[in-house]
Amino acid sequence: MNHSKRVEGILLVLGLILLQCSSVRGSAEFALTADLEDQWEPAIYGNTVVWTDERDGNYNIYGYDLSTREEFQITTNLEDQWEPAIYANTVVWTDERDGNYNIYGYDLSTREEFQITTNSKDQWEPAIYGNTVVWTDERDGNYNIYGYDLSRREEFRITADAGSQWEPAMYQEWVVWTDSRHGNYDVYLYNLVTKEETQLTSGQEDQYSPAIHGEIVVYTDYTGSSEDIIAYNYVTKSATTVASGPSAQWYPAVYRTTVAWTQEKVDSRTGNLNTDVYLYSLVTSQETRITSDPADQWAPVIYGDYIVWTDNRDDNLNIYGVDLSSEGTPEPEPAQKDSTCLGTGFLALAVTLVIVLKWWSQQSKP
Repeated sequence: MNHSKRVEGILLVLGLILLQCSSVRGSAEFALTADLEDQWEPAIYGNTVVWTDERDGNYNIYGYDLSTREEFQITTNLEDQWEPAIYANTVVWTDERDGNYNIYGYDLSTREEFQITTNSKDQWEPAIYGNTVVWTDERDGNYNIYGYDLSRREEFRITADAGSQWEPAMYQEWVVWTDSRHGNYDVYLYNLVTKEETQLTSGQEDQYSPAIHGEIVVYTDYTGSSEDIIAYNYVTKSATTVASGPSAQWYPAVYRTTVAWTQEKVDSRTGNLNTDVYLYSLVTSQETRITSDPADQWAPVIYGDYIVWTDNRDDNLNIYGVDLSSEGTPEPEPAQKDSTCLGTGFLALAVTLVIVLKWWSQQSKP
């Protein structure tokens, strides 16, 4: 084989190696924000993501349309707005403009802002589904769960126990929260139609940070030695351990039969303790690591094929996401594969350059 044919062959192999390496790192992961100030607390519904944003010198609510790739600002008040939640065209949040914490809302279709609570005590941690907004309320001297019907413009009280109830989440007519009435933290369930309350967890340890979708409630379970993620079907009354072990797992989210959470672990590449986002399928019992950047990724939320989270890989807090339906979804250890590919690519490039130089020198001989 002459040198020109050999060069062509090496270049072809190099191209194939680099092409394969470029496809290893998932193309599905993306950054929604790039501002130098902090963005955190994302929430998602459909193609709309909302979050808390510090770029204006205070906390405001911003949004992003995943279909048009356009960012937009929702609040402009000089006081702080944070803890956004979204359902369809309605965004709700905690607002400090009145000198205490109140719940406000915004209609994305009409671009109209409205106030939901006016009590002089604090109301925060809003959640929304359909025309119902629920939140944590301090007006009774302890923490209770209250609600508001947006269509009827009526406020109502959900819990009245002497203990504290907080961290509400909801799906359709179902509301879940963390409850301390028994001296530890338990998860409770409430039906807005039947007005029936059900205790989902019991025991001496703590269960908290619930999320709900369909028949599944997920929560963090503190076992005394670690924090695990549990999925509980309140219809079949069966529990599934989603994630457990010596490391901490928290911030669970659920959509249909997919659970997302934050997992703390030691990075094998750096030895540093960091947090990553993981997924678990209740159908296949398969666990998938979504993020692998050495920085921290936490507090994921999920809707359909989209997962978004808070990420500090850029030396400030930004919102990142992944589209699970896209080809090239991140694999468990994409960074290690990238390093292998990078080394192989450079080796192939070096070999190619040596052969090209040798061929060129022979061509230059008289």
